[in-house]
Amino acid sequence: MKKAILSLFLLGFSLGLMICSTLNIVINNGNLSNELDDKDVNRQEIKLDENLEENKDKISKKEEQQNNDQEYVNIKIETGYTSDRVVDILYENELISNKEDFKLMLNLLQLNGKIKVGEKQIKKGSSMKSIIHILTN
Repeated sequence: MKKAILSLFLLGFSLGLMICSTLNIVINNGNLSNELDDKDVNRQEIKLDENLEENKDKISKKEEQQNNDQEYVNIKIETGYTSDRVVDILYENELISNKEDFKLMLNLLQLNGKIKVGEKQIKKGSSMKSIIHILTN
């Protein structure tokens, strides 16, 4: 009888240890995976920060290059030039892409005969409206 009680006690104790050990392993693995996930997240955040800095550097370099690449064209409008002649000069210097559209805008704004004589500096890529403003002021 004492042997049976002792063996049941040892059996119960052993089962308890095994259950506790199993629970501990399961719980710690969950914590371990959370810690690994946190480390992965931190690494990814660091990589994103590095990529962000690299992209900012690239953007600022491109902006500097664009500012340096902004090309201005000097044109000279002399007395006696018709608006057609001025439009031809603008087209030849690649300041406008369509002569007819530019002439139409000049007519619509009623600025056909108001182009001023002189040296004009126009940035490439300017809108037709800004070119007309430069030519008439």
